[in-house]
Amino acid sequence: MSEILTPPEDINDLVSDYRGQLDYFAYSVDFPPILLQEPDHMMLKAADPVDFAEKVREIKPWTEKEEVAFMELDWRFLAVARLVVPYTLTPSRHIGWLEIMEPKEARGYDYIGVEYASFHCPDINKAEKLVNNTKGVTVERLHDEPRHWRWLNIVMNGSGQELRLSDTKLEEIVEQELEDGTARLI
Repeated sequence: MSEILTPPEDINDLVSDYRGQLDYFAYSVDFPPILLQEPDHMMLKAADPVDFAEKVREIKPWTEKEEVAFMELDWRFLAVARLVVPYTLTPSRHIGWLEIMEPKEARGYDYIGVEYASFHCPDINKAEKLVNNTKGVTVERLHDEPRHWRWLNIVMNGSGQELRLSDTKLEEIVEQELEDGTARLI
């Protein structure tokens, strides 16, 4: 008898919850659909280091070559995985990259679960203008100067879940981190 490998149920539930929050947000503020055309990645925040290790273990069979890239970011570990079977984020769009991050040290500060999804928008200035013309939406523009990476951060709800629009794909960042030696595959 063979077993059918199914995605981790708890991660599926977190993705489903985020998808519902994103749908509600986009509908309620009439968010420009053109900005949600190219999903890039989701970021899942673990509850603690043990939960982080468990989530990485759970998702590893769903990655290409069962490899996960690890790096350190602000004294926390970040695992990045390219999924063999992408998650459905919008009715017609799938998302193939997943980040899993350890929480900050202060308990209760971080949102635990899928904190954000990032959508690729090559023209970040045009995206910012569209978002600024959306009533009831506040946008924060951020950048990582050494990597020449810019993104817009939009808080979707009171729980702290976010929507991000980025001019750089996660795949490009991971490739650069692996090349620089600041990330490694396990």
